[in-house]
Amino acid sequence: MALKFKPGVSIIGAKAELVLVLNVATGIFDEYGFDLVVTSLTDDDEDRVFNSRHKIGMAADLRRPDLWHPREWEERGYSVEDLGHALRKGLPGTSVLIESNHYHLQIEG
Repeated sequence: MALKFKPGVSIIGAKAELVLVLNVATGIFDEYGFDLVVTSLTDDDEDRVFNSRHKIGMAADLRRPDLWHPREWEERGYSVEDLGHALRKGLPGTSVLIESNHYHLQIEG
């Protein structure tokens, strides 16, 4: 499987720590049989909260496979929480939030 970026995602300003987190997360997505698609990194979004770690290159949003591949997701018996738990377990020092249409990864510290 692969690490992919949604068209228009800006990688300028992403910190090395975030690049490492995305590499590890790609392997976790691969274990579930899906590509990891980054939908937001440092891109400017007026809806971001004032203390967003996206602005400093320490956060990423990842497409939820269940929304883009619902048949395959259901056939494999996965839950959104399963992948969220695997990300939390595999990415120490990183908060993983399950949002309505993406996983939000945020490096703490």
